[in-house]
Amino acid sequence: MHRGMIGVTLDNEIFTDFDFADNVALLLKMLEVLVLALTIMHKEAAAFGLQINWSKTKIIQFGNPAPCPTVQVGDGLVEVVDSFVYLGSMIDSSGDNRGKIFRRIGLARTCMQQLNKKI
Repeated sequence: MHRGMIGVTLDNEIFTDFDFADNVALLLKMLEVLVLALTIMHKEAAAFGLQINWSKTKIIQFGNPAPCPTVQVGDGLVEVVDSFVYLGSMIDSSGDNRGKIFRRIGLARTCMQQLNKKI
């Protein structure tokens, strides 16, 4: 893959992925390149006896509407979504923080209701 086709530039740094434990977020500019990257990741993981859970894998496309609701990657279908929760934070295709804020308020209300029931 050509270096200019992958990653997201922030200031002078190019970020291609975020990794945390068994979670990975790939950052790519083109859907076709993302599918290729997922295919490569799937093959490389298989060499170590690891599998990608395609039902938990999500694609979010910023700026442009998603071309279709699912994308075929290797032997799995990956859902294309407008938002999802990654490591406890709401990621939204609009880049807006309202969804994240409303989710946190909802979680706080649920916790308060549970505390009130116990008291």
